[in-house]
Amino acid sequence: MQLSSKLLIRSAIVMLGLLLVLGLYVSLSFVTTSKANGIVPGCSGTDWQKVQCYANKYIQAQYPGAGVGEGEGSVAASQSTPSGFYVNQKTLHSMLNSSGSDTNGLNVLGEGDDLAKAPVLIDNLNQLTTAIAGTSFRCNWNSATAGNNCFEAGAIADVKTLVDAHEAATGHVPDIVDYCMTDHTAAPATGGWGYIAQTGGLATDGSVPKVYGFTWGRDGWTNTPVTPYTNTNPISAPGATSTYTPPGTVPGGCTSGGGDADLVRCAAYWSIQSTLGNVGNGTTTYNTAGQIVDIRSDTPGQTVDNGSPSQAAVQVPIQTVFNTGLVNVNPSAAGGVLIASASQGPGGIVAEGLRMLGYTTTTGGYIHSGVPYYNNTLSTGQEQPNTGVVYTLQSVSALTSYQVTDTTPPVINSSNATAPAAGSSTENVSRSTSVPATTKIHLTGSDSSTVDTNNTILHASDTENLTGLHPV
Repeated sequence: MQLSSKLLIRSAIVMLGLLLVLGLYVSLSFVTTSKANGIVPGCSGTDWQKVQCYANKYIQAQYPGAGVGEGEGSVAASQSTPSGFYVNQKTLHSMLNSSGSDTNGLNVLGEGDDLAKAPVLIDNLNQLTTAIAGTSFRCNWNSATAGNNCFEAGAIADVKTLVDAHEAATGHVPDIVDYCMTDHTAAPATGGWGYIAQTGGLATDGSVPKVYGFTWGRDGWTNTPVTPYTNTNPISAPGATSTYTPPGTVPGGCTSGGGDADLVRCAAYWSIQSTLGNVGNGTTTYNTAGQIVDIRSDTPGQTVDNGSPSQAAVQVPIQTVFNTGLVNVNPSAAGGVLIASASQGPGGIVAEGLRMLGYTTTTGGYIHSGVPYYNNTLSTGQEQPNTGVVYTLQSVSALTSYQVTDTTPPVINSSNATAPAAGSSTENVSRSTSVPATTKIHLTGSDSSTVDTNNTILHASDTENLTGLHPV
């Protein structure tokens, strides 16, 4: 049976179904679980300052530092651990298929896989009839139809439910990975999820999941070749920076009256749905009188040239763009702001954050596939074409509303607790379920002492040995 991260909900329900109260034994030790990623303190000040602060928190939380381009991370074919803002095919497959048994991309999150390593996987192009197996939630990134947009309050509530269920099942805060068809729309959407996550609004306990985009989306999963870098559009050296007064007001009528999480959610929704649009820059010469902001964190000798000396490109490294470098971004640029980056992912993330802060952006907001795609004579930081395995996409129905992929819990076919033999301090607890699931056991002794175990490996049948018990 093909399974997906719908098991995030299934596992949480299984745990409740396996809650055992056996009053004959007490524990000599306790099993505890830990949370990954942690809880980030909130932001203060005006609503605009709060949005700026949460945007900055996301960048700082996942920016890996010098030597990794601008922090996109995981673009190298050999990368297998999430880093920066992006994961590649090898990384995502290893997260969904930790047992290593899957060969076609469809049998992920199945028997023997570790749910603790799996992400909440979001498809932001739900109108398509294919998806990556393991997808948890499907929505449309910029839909104007009520009940379909990824950043409506109801959609955020659904994603929070998935994060909560995963945390309850595994004891760990899951990562979130967003994907589309080619990564173009996933870039700003990833920013939206990342900024909201920093408010604590994607987990009931305020935990902060790490948020990644998936390089090349569905095309990355199936190893579909990308367009070669053949563009040689005009480039020039970055100009000197100037100081500007930031907008100071969150657009879209968004306020923190409903809390910081809803403030940031509202700004993300407004930015994408009403103004940011799809991405289109990068294949032809850009000559609009807008400000080009090059966010590459190294020292680029050349960047995009728009043919307007008065609007020469400036460098504002990504790690400074939402703090000390924000004053160098012109909110009144005649043609808006265009983000130039080493790859499309971080460019879209930053463009989304600037729109949320009231900055006008050009059509698309950021360079398609990065500056080296705009001019292929530049050799640094290119977003590499696909070089992975040809995995199969799952056939699914096209949707017109956001949906959790599955809310049906597994059926517990049997469960049994075997009393220890004479002189033994071990209790054997077994169960079988209709689909592979995690196992969490809570044992309460007659004196109210408790024992907790948590096996996050997915099994259709499982036996857990509770040790260190003694009769009362």
